[in-house]
Amino acid sequence: MKARKQKFINFTRDEEINIPSIDKQHFNMSRLINKISDGVESKNQPEINRTLTALLNLLEKHFLLEEKLMKDTKFPGYISHKLEHDRFYEKIKNISSNYQKNNSILDSKLLIEIRNWFFNHIELSDKKCGEHFVAIGIK
Repeated sequence: MKARKQKFINFTRDEEINIPSIDKQHFNMSRLINKISDGVESKNQPEINRTLTALLNLLEKHFLLEEKLMKDTKFPGYISHKLEHDRFYEKIKNISSNYQKNNSILDSKLLIEIRNWFFNHIELSDKKCGEHFVAIGIK
């Protein structure tokens, strides 16, 4: 029996913020980052390109949703949270653009940076949003 490969990102209930639409998007982001990691490991350039594009599309949709909820509910940390989104989106956009132009290196160091941002952002920023949203009745 073949050993099952460990996921690069393992999204668990511990990362949920108790807003189902956002939790679903976070889960899908983790799935796409895992797919990019698998593509890097197998050197599947077309798959990496497709998945980076899918990740960018999901990030755009996700950040718009979170930012709308933060603005609508007057979340006090909106500006700094939005700046985190903007910086990360630009980073992924640049990685994708550089990779597509010249198949630049997308290595484990960069993937670890992405994973660290993902978990840190959920833990330090999104969970505060989730608490705020739940407290005012958003589900």
